[in-house]
Amino acid sequence: MQSDAIAVASPIYTMGITAELKGLIDRGQYLWARKFILKTLFFPNEHIIQHKGVFISTAGLSWDNVFDAAFPAITAFFNGVGFEYYDNIIANNMDEFKGIKNHPTALKNAFEKGQTVVAVLKKLKAKFP
Repeated sequence: MQSDAIAVASPIYTMGITAELKGLIDRGQYLWARKFILKTLFFPNEHIIQHKGVFISTAGLSWDNVFDAAFPAITAFFNGVGFEYYDNIIANNMDEFKGIKNHPTALKNAFEKGQTVVAVLKKLKAKFP
């Protein structure tokens, strides 16, 4: 909870996240219950904007919507732990490119998005020391 950023990663298998990531999200259900049912956990907006969540994923298929089934679970996870769902670092069509190293833009895109989230967090730290 004291981390500035959380990156969760999962490849997409059969149009969804892996069982391992889903298990982690399900273990966080108690936070969701404390926040929305028991109302004993509250994250002020200032806290949420200072904590960023990033989803990292790859998929073999080239379909534009191959990641869509993952987003609700990732949204619920970040919401439950008081983090802003900041961005996705995703790359599809891995089957054609035979892996991430051969993808023409994935690694560069991931590096740039990583730099962006760190820069945003640094600015927020200066604004809210």
